[in-house]
Amino acid sequence: MGYHHRPLAPALVPEEQLLIQCSRVTLTPEDKERAAALLRGPLNWQYILEVSIRHGIAPLFYHGLQQLSSHIDIALWVPASALDELCRLHEGTGARNRRLYRAVGEIVTTCDSAGAATMGLKDLQLAREVFPDIGLRPVGALGLLIHQKDYHKVSGGLRELGFLPLPQTEMPFTLKYSCGHQFRRPTDNVWVDLQWNITQREWDVYREGSFSFDVARLWSRAVKLTVDNYRLLVPSPEDTLFHLCLHLEGRQYREFILFCDIAELLRSYESRLDWDSFVRLTKEYKAESPVYYALRLTQQLFDLSLPSSLLRQLDPLYNQAHLFGPLFGNLTDLHLSLDDIRLAGTPPRSVMRKFETAVRVQAAGAMQGFKELDALASTFIKNGGTTLIPGGDAPEKIFPDPSLRPFGTVSLCILADDEYRMHQTLHTRGFQPQSGSDSAVYHKTCEFVSADPALSRRPVDVRLSVKIERDLATILPATKTTGGKKYTALKTLRAKFGGKQTSPTTLPLEVRLLALSPEDAFLWLCVRLGEQQPDRLFHLCNLLEFFRRSPRPLSWNTVVTTARRLNIRQTVAEAVAIASAFLPHKQCSPEVLDLLGTSAEHPQILEWARYGPDDLVRHTGPKKPFYYLFNLLSIEGKAEKLKYVVSSVLGRPGRQPLLPALLREFTHRAVASFRQKPLTTRDFAYWVEYE
Repeated sequence: MGYHHRPLAPALVPEEQLLIQCSRVTLTPEDKERAAALLRGPLNWQYILEVSIRHGIAPLFYHGLQQLSSHIDIALWVPASALDELCRLHEGTGARNRRLYRAVGEIVTTCDSAGAATMGLKDLQLAREVFPDIGLRPVGALGLLIHQKDYHKVSGGLRELGFLPLPQTEMPFTLKYSCGHQFRRPTDNVWVDLQWNITQREWDVYREGSFSFDVARLWSRAVKLTVDNYRLLVPSPEDTLFHLCLHLEGRQYREFILFCDIAELLRSYESRLDWDSFVRLTKEYKAESPVYYALRLTQQLFDLSLPSSLLRQLDPLYNQAHLFGPLFGNLTDLHLSLDDIRLAGTPPRSVMRKFETAVRVQAAGAMQGFKELDALASTFIKNGGTTLIPGGDAPEKIFPDPSLRPFGTVSLCILADDEYRMHQTLHTRGFQPQSGSDSAVYHKTCEFVSADPALSRRPVDVRLSVKIERDLATILPATKTTGGKKYTALKTLRAKFGGKQTSPTTLPLEVRLLALSPEDAFLWLCVRLGEQQPDRLFHLCNLLEFFRRSPRPLSWNTVVTTARRLNIRQTVAEAVAIASAFLPHKQCSPEVLDLLGTSAEHPQILEWARYGPDDLVRHTGPKKPFYYLFNLLSIEGKAEKLKYVVSSVLGRPGRQPLLPALLREFTHRAVASFRQKPLTTRDFAYWVEYE
């Protein structure tokens, strides 16, 4: 007998309830009844259309609406303009997907001729294998897996077909450290995401991290899918499910279509999935955390049945995902900046080596920092700790600049009754108290020697500083913002103009250990959830985890009193309303809103997706001029700086002058940006092609 949850309680806005209810291939009679009831109520169809586009579910939602004809005349309840637009989105998706699969056929045939194997991943596989209509699942860039040794064969074949590597042909650092490279064909705007592995969290080239996936297993278990007049290799269903769970976590649950992917794969292969093999795979790569929470939340969103023992077998010690952002969240920006810097300013080789070393030190330090914190958290739970919920801020260091903080501040929330156990665990793990056995501050320095040639066997030191905090009033707000890339770029330039060029020998990692009562811990999690917009489902998991592991029921009177004192009632009310949609009433009842004396009965959890409000703002494209200044200010010595400027103005043998071209490009982009019409949500429906 499968284990399944009740449908979501009617706590979310009705528009989102309807989207969740209808965004599925097959609606049960119960699904249809609930959806029909929602249709008969007042609905904001503008919001429904925008959310369905942002999350890539418009075609699937339209398909679900069409199934309601046995229960309701949708033409009477859905505005004709909304229905027409949804129909156009569905038809446009089908038209584009058909063209994309023809392009895939070209690529597969060309690669086969060159002796290079290719494998279709994620949406490229799902749109044909799991979804019954080619127009139901939008396909983005064509995700193709190759063997790394075949890169030059495949890239050469792509160029023969008119695809160009981005941002240009020579990308030495991308090829050296990344597990993928993008191509685009300008004539028909087809993008290819060429990959030689499926994970990139740690940028771990030398298998020194905590998660190194052996992609050979994907190849050994792959199966052939017939597409039109060719055959495409795709991963086995178990490997695809594993990849989808990791991908969902990597996107921080920001695209609802990714939940739909998992739900439809589970339904499509309901009786054919080898669950024992799937569990072994998950445990082999210590991926219980991403897989467990992805499956658990998908189960609740779609009222799915899962094998009764599955979640028990996968139950992790704690939710690791919220450690990844503060530690690994800047590694992609840092590594991609190397080729951007090289292309924008062509710095001297010595300066470029310094940048590369700084980036690889960051990657090595992040891996070591995660190992230490993961061991601390795991040991604490194994020693009897009730719960540990991590959080943290985004790292500031997105350029190889030593003046920027390398990591975000990590938060580890535990219950006050377990603080003594955490002191014991800190001692066990080698953390030294700053003053006495009951110190509120602990330190530990870890030295790691990497096999990475870029580091030349140089030790990487990470100094962890753990500060225990107990007062919720001083802990809030729960998150900090870095101010965005422009703010960070200006800070970098100010530091360099001020002469701050010294590279630290040790990477500092600050950890806030929050020892709180259950009520205060709940409020901290509520504020974290309430502060978020694009990733509310991601932060919801921590709140659900808190209730799952809490040793006793909360005192709601204490919660309300503290919320009033700290002036956070509205934020807490919104978080309670969200949580009540996913939890039994005895744990988190919507009636608590009455005690709070504020109204948040219908919060929004899907308003923004991977694309948020910032994506609707015009950008002037100052990246290349910034990197030129960054290069110039990173060169040591006035004579060397002058030499660099002169060569930028006059050019070098075989190279055009750099600075005039940069100024022309910046001016052109700035003018074009101000002439550009403001973007709307519909502009993000990249997956539509109107015939």
